Amino acid sequence: MIAKVYRIGLTVLLALVIVFSAIACTTITPPDTQPPEDEEPENTGPAISSDGIVEKESDNELHFVTSDAQFNSFINDYFERQIGVTGKKVTELYPGQAEVVWKEWEAKSLMWYDSTGTGDLGRPSGYQYLVDDFRSIPQDNFGYIWASCEVSDTPDGGNSYTYFDQGWPFPSFEHSGATNYGFGSNFNDSYLTSGWSVTGASYSMSDGNLVLTPNSGNEVKVTLSGITGGYAFFAPFVETELKISGNNSKVLDDLYLEWTLANGNSYSVSYAQAGTQDVNVNDFSSYHYYFNTSVLEGWGKTNDICCENGASPEEEIVSMSLVFKPKDGRSLSGLTISVDYFRTDFDDRCVQTNSIFLSAFAEYYRYTGDNAMLKEMLTKCRKAFQFYLTYCNGASGLIDQDNFAGHDGIPVAGHGISSGYFDILALPSQSFYFNVYYYKAIESMLYLERMAQAAGIEVDSPSVYTSDLKGQEEYTQTADSLAQLLETTRTSIRNTFWSEEKGRFVEGYIDWEQSGHMAALSGTNVINSNTIDYGYLSFNLEGVAAGVATDEQAKQIMDWVSGEREVSGDTAKGKDEIYEFICSPLITTKRNLYMFAYGGFSGNFGNQVQDGGSAMWVTYYDLIARAQVYGTSNAYERTQEIYDWYEDVSEAYYDINPDGVRPDQFYREYARNNMISLQGGGQQGALGLDEEFLENAVVVTAYPELILGMDSVDYNVLEIAPDLPSQLLYFKAENLSYQYVKYDCTVGENFVRIENVREGAVGSYNGSAEGLTVRITLPEPEGAYQVMIDNTPTTDYKVADGYVVIEVPFKDCYIHFA
Repeated sequence: MIAKVYRIGLTVLLALVIVFSAIACTTITPPDTQPPEDEEPENTGPAISSDGIVEKESDNELHFVTSDAQFNSFINDYFERQIGVTGKKVTELYPGQAEVVWKEWEAKSLMWYDSTGTGDLGRPSGYQYLVDDFRSIPQDNFGYIWASCEVSDTPDGGNSYTYFDQGWPFPSFEHSGATNYGFGSNFNDSYLTSGWSVTGASYSMSDGNLVLTPNSGNEVKVTLSGITGGYAFFAPFVETELKISGNNSKVLDDLYLEWTLANGNSYSVSYAQAGTQDVNVNDFSSYHYYFNTSVLEGWGKTNDICCENGASPEEEIVSMSLVFKPKDGRSLSGLTISVDYFRTDFDDRCVQTNSIFLSAFAEYYRYTGDNAMLKEMLTKCRKAFQFYLTYCNGASGLIDQDNFAGHDGIPVAGHGISSGYFDILALPSQSFYFNVYYYKAIESMLYLERMAQAAGIEVDSPSVYTSDLKGQEEYTQTADSLAQLLETTRTSIRNTFWSEEKGRFVEGYIDWEQSGHMAALSGTNVINSNTIDYGYLSFNLEGVAAGVATDEQAKQIMDWVSGEREVSGDTAKGKDEIYEFICSPLITTKRNLYMFAYGGFSGNFGNQVQDGGSAMWVTYYDLIARAQVYGTSNAYERTQEIYDWYEDVSEAYYDINPDGVRPDQFYREYARNNMISLQGGGQQGALGLDEEFLENAVVVTAYPELILGMDSVDYNVLEIAPDLPSQLLYFKAENLSYQYVKYDCTVGENFVRIENVREGAVGSYNGSAEGLTVRITLPEPEGAYQVMIDNTPTTDYKVADGYVVIEVPFKDCYIHFA
């Protein structure tokens, strides 16, 4: 049996209209519930007619109907709970409401069906959430995409570690301050604390702000003196949030940062010189500003006191000032300046946010064909991609984080800073996980460039700043160059991170002898090997799903994941341990004792999502990878285990909530009964199913992608390439959406039926099927056959690599063989 390769990670070759590919598979012994190949599976779902008609069950809401009644019950209920249907919502937020790190998952969970108000979901429009976020997500001069969806006005009395901004909420000023490595203030006290002074203005403390009223109209300065432990390495950014009123005449020259070292040297830079954003302080009544101090003379990355011979006492920062200067001949009189905070910060930027932004926008365009939005966003996308080439040194095929401060994987204070979702793991500067995201970024940018070319969209090529802020580099990529880079990156990932010994990808390498931290890490086991590998199972699954593994590598990975083979030294081995939670495999399989960021994690293996725990979203990549390597029947066999588990969850819930009035408790009673700690709501735990885990909605997307073969890789072309598991007679999805046109799709072993095609039925969007094509790909039958379109024979089709390809206008149609 040959398993088809799906778009997840599929390389698009520009010279081909249709790409067929196959990868090596292994023979899987079917479970007792899987019928023999020559025996038709039982139909426990609704009846299907001889011409592929299944009675419609839902007028507007996404709904699945198959020959497996238990699957129908599971997937439709799971979808409603995870997507936030009224009365069933299990998460804190709706998918679409989260910050940037979740956007790819959200786009994959929302864009291929009607997630607007007309979708009968009783929740806000997923389309509008994403459009608003694509526009509002900040992007700095380097092309970096912030972790926050907007330059938001944080609550004045808040602490930095509770909010997303340029980067992840932690490590933050509070973390560094707790170890005497950070300096500044959130100004949350009722008085100006020791060491602070204000010149050129009177001041008051009000609601978490230092409020300045200029006296003479000249320069105003806020100064922190007598700093102890002013170590620049732990303060690569200085940030402030300002609210300025009375500035209708735009009198400010700029913001300035001034500082003095222990050796007496003083320095001053303007925001125009060292700010991360190209903004004018006069243009905003409220804004969040970052000075990138890590590249400045007199600051830089000096005084890494955790590194052997890293201390430089004469270069310690002993004072710093935030300075407001008027333009020549102008006065600051009449202004009121509220300073919410003025503080240093770790480099908590997330290197994968650019990839997530690109992948999310590509997914948005894939199913909307929104050319106006593509034209509007193309410059932002190009800058986001150029960030990887310029700032992350990606032109050679792999990115690194050498220009980030402390993103080096070394588990000591100020180092080993992680990026985003896996926020407590210390990962190397050049890591497998982040390079998989780089690969996906290239793939997304390639797709967007192809679509822009097909749509005749042209915009100017942007430039981004170099890491030292001293120069700029222009985006010059084309579809051809991106296709070449994609292949280079895939080869580089395979050659760099693959372990023949382990039969899986390792996370990367750290030369401990050269790190300068051997003394600090003596007595730990991390320095026993330069190879960083804790059985990062979810990373490997995502790599297989993305297409970076060779056929042989993918097979070895999936044999490890499925329990067919064991890896020496792992803590969790075999199927029973790797699938301990049943619903999803573990995220890691080897106990991690020390490779954690900023202080680490103490607890037993399996009690933390990121150390032997799991979350339901991992199942999406598991299903995609299984289908690629073993085939969709194996992925469906895994699904049967999941829906049996889900039935147990439902029974436990309804036993104590017979009316279903506590949807937020849906998973909780089952977890209590089985002594599983669920993470969420600020509580650390082993398994993520609800609360903040809105990304779990992406599991639903696996089924139309795998079984319908739903995709769109060419301009204005919807792809349906069914691969029906042997356990099913048919699979139907109702109220799908392509370019705002609603439709239903039913597939069987040798047919595709598209019906109920409705224009203008998705929200207020004027979706039209005019000019749209459906490309249907079916396995070629053995022997003589006829291709039938609406029961009429046709010769208008192609045959390639054992598949029959038919292209028809996007309308109701029935394609089958006779």
